[in-house]
Amino acid sequence: MERGNCLIGVLVVLAFVVLILASPGLFLSFAQTPVAGFHPDLYGDADVDEIYSHRKLYEQAAEFVNRDLMELAANYGLGWGVLAALDLVAYDNEIKGPEYAELLRPYAEYMEAACVTTYWKRSESSLSGSAGEMQNDGGGEEFDLNDFYVVDTATKTEQLVTRVDTYSGVFVFKYEQTEESVITGYSPEGEVTDVKVVKKHALRNVVYEADWSRLREALRRRWDVSDVDSISDDDVIFVNEWAMQLQAGIMEFVTLEAATSLDLYRGGAVLVYISEDGYVWPVEGCYTLTSVFGEYRDIPSIGVRGIHKGIDIPAPVGTNVLAVTAGVVGAIYETAGGGRQLRLDGYDGRSYYYLHLAHWASSYVGMPVEAGQVIAASGNTGKFTTGPHLHFEVHVNGVPVDPLVACGWLDMRELVGR
Repeated sequence: MERGNCLIGVLVVLAFVVLILASPGLFLSFAQTPVAGFHPDLYGDADVDEIYSHRKLYEQAAEFVNRDLMELAANYGLGWGVLAALDLVAYDNEIKGPEYAELLRPYAEYMEAACVTTYWKRSESSLSGSAGEMQNDGGGEEFDLNDFYVVDTATKTEQLVTRVDTYSGVFVFKYEQTEESVITGYSPEGEVTDVKVVKKHALRNVVYEADWSRLREALRRRWDVSDVDSISDDDVIFVNEWAMQLQAGIMEFVTLEAATSLDLYRGGAVLVYISEDGYVWPVEGCYTLTSVFGEYRDIPSIGVRGIHKGIDIPAPVGTNVLAVTAGVVGAIYETAGGGRQLRLDGYDGRSYYYLHLAHWASSYVGMPVEAGQVIAASGNTGKFTTGPHLHFEVHVNGVPVDPLVACGWLDMRELVGR
């Protein structure tokens, strides 16, 4: 009997392996050496449909505690999914998650900073010449502000977030004062005629310190146990994973590696496309392109003119942005044209640039990441954008190359029709 059971077990494992190998590119990446797993249809009496039927209650509770968050801090607000996940893993079909919104609420601190924008126009007498000592951060054309005169100056006070305390830890935002120029107009002959110069405090780094104690305490209360130490790292991680999946509307089986702990955990993605070369598509669940590498673009309304150095992937604001390969977060910063940006220094020797981000998730400079790890959220920041998308570049020895070729994503052309 025991031998028969072993044979059945082997056959089941083999069938599972065959199924994985036969699956298309879109799949959930299963971790090696699983030590724990949870599936709402297999464990306990959890009813996912029941959870979703109360979604409005979870949303209202999250919106209430997020109501005072401003600007960038709003991207670090409490998601309704974690409140729903607390009920999902309790297995009792009771709706108590909204009660824990206050415990899990984010707390933000801000500073006031002036942003001064000066608008310059080129004098008629200099239009016949072409000289340049100053270069804007995106268009590539050079110009000399000595040939321009000031037409207007605008000053506004910005509320910049300096710290956000969330249930997963504390994010500290570091700024420095910068001055950037952006071309805003050309003559019919192609000469630069209008420029704006922006002096502001630009974000240069995000420091993250993990602290999951509040989510651990919420689990203790939801499970009605006396000892918070009885809540394992696995329990906390699963709740956070289900939180993301519930909000994405995709529930999948999840396993953890034996070495997984909250010190290492950063949160995973649900839908991952991996090329045969092992590179992960940089935006979760979004596989179309609006602009490819090498195209010549002339968009005067946003001051863009020249060869496109990357690919543009349209995606709703807040969509998970993923590390395409293992490496280290080399830089976190923002510019007037590219908005909020991140550079990933891959262990393969390449550099990967992500532009127009909404925020940087839990990323910080120097953070080691694995392929497929969530490192940011797509957005619509910066002047050089006409809508929510991710601009993604691959640099080899400092030179931009076609990401579709470099990362083995040429088969994506069948999906994007380019």
